[in-house]
Amino acid sequence: MTTSTQLAEIIHANVEYLAGIERGEANPTISLLERISSGLNLPLFELFQYAETGTPPAQLRETLDRLVVEAKDEDLPRLTRIFRVLVR
Repeated sequence: MTTSTQLAEIIHANVEYLAGIERGEANPTISLLERISSGLNLPLFELFQYAETGTPPAQLRETLDRLVVEAKDEDLPRLTRIFRVLVR
């Protein structure tokens, strides 16, 4: 298993920034996400694989809708690209 510090060294990133991504406080670029997936030897889509155990699909859709409405206009193209990758 790779530690955060080891991953930061492998992908030439700041360990504090990676911790911020994990906590949902930092927004990585697609490029950094690709480096993270490469450093972990995982396909990019697996970084987004997690279970919303027990959450009804309707509630998940409401959450997604809210997040899209709250997103800044300049973030919409990036969010669209990410979503397209995830639903393939």
